[in-house]
Amino acid sequence: MRTQKEPIRLRSREIKDGSRSLYLDTYVNGQRKCEYLKLYLVPEKSAKDRAKNRETMQLAEAIKSQKIIDLQNGRFGFSNTKSLDINFIDYFQKIVDKKKESSRSDMYYNYKATLEHLKKYCRRNTTFRDVDKDFVEGWKEYLHHANKLNTKKETKLSANGKHLYWTKFCSVLAQAKKDKIIIDNPADQVEAIKAQESERVYLTIEDLRKMVNTECHYPIVKQAFLFSCLTGLRKSDVQDLEWRELSKVGDMWRITFRQIKTQGLQYLDISDEARSFLGEQEDHKPTDKIFADFKYSDKTNFALREWAASAGVHKHITYHSSRHTFALLLLNQSTDIYTVSKLLGHTSVRTTQIYSHILDTKKQEAIRNLPRISTDPTE
Repeated sequence: MRTQKEPIRLRSREIKDGSRSLYLDTYVNGQRKCEYLKLYLVPEKSAKDRAKNRETMQLAEAIKSQKIIDLQNGRFGFSNTKSLDINFIDYFQKIVDKKKESSRSDMYYNYKATLEHLKKYCRRNTTFRDVDKDFVEGWKEYLHHANKLNTKKETKLSANGKHLYWTKFCSVLAQAKKDKIIIDNPADQVEAIKAQESERVYLTIEDLRKMVNTECHYPIVKQAFLFSCLTGLRKSDVQDLEWRELSKVGDMWRITFRQIKTQGLQYLDISDEARSFLGEQEDHKPTDKIFADFKYSDKTNFALREWAASAGVHKHITYHSSRHTFALLLLNQSTDIYTVSKLLGHTSVRTTQIYSHILDTKKQEAIRNLPRISTDPTE
């Protein structure tokens, strides 16, 4: 009687330092999958080494046993054959189309650009059967060498550009897992491309006062930008802001809105000065956009820098600089980091702590307060 082969076998492979890396070799329905456990057997030179290897093997065998149970329950990383034959590019295109209907424009264009790069990377007939760990690692390698789209000069993707396309790709794979096309997300087995912290350009109170007193060729840009400097609202939220979301609570004005980026409901009290940049409601309907004439594009940032230069502010600002400015204005007033985080609508204080690194006043004060080490009173 023939014995049935184990679908999952524990194997090892020698690595450069002489130790052996343990991995699970799985073969099911004609599909092979290797999963490294990040467990290592060391050369046995002492009783201590042998004891350590016994513990490592026991742990590896326990993992293998659990994987076999998962396989028997249909939860391991193999989906049904039909779903694996779905065309990956076609599936990605459907996600892009949905983003066009339901998301803000920059989100849609980010997914669309990711798809354009994917079409350069893989074959048109790529199916989910092809999307394994090697495919994901290849995609990562492609991004490290890819050029920007639609540019005359060959310019490599920036670090944050690579991170952007990586996250959109992983997001689509996560959606495929939700849709039960795949059971395991192969991107989980590959180290992510991390974002690079970029310089946060902001305006000082002196810069703002200069710009308030300087004419801008596009008054609506000036109005929206200064409003964001005093509220921290993103351009997407400013564009969507409706009159019905503005109310008076006691002696304060309040905006109650749902953030487009996080979809979190935000209750934001604003100053009288910020309210002055909204104009008057007059004959507007409650559902009318407050900044109906504000249409964000690349020209907006050009107009901002042109306006800033006219005011004598020579900084490479973008619309998002208004959000940085709001955060720094608050911190300069000794507002605690938790309150700043809430006013910015951050989901984590860690995100807000980045701004405290920018603020120099505390560091400068600390340096000024260093005790002198010289005993010469003339120095």
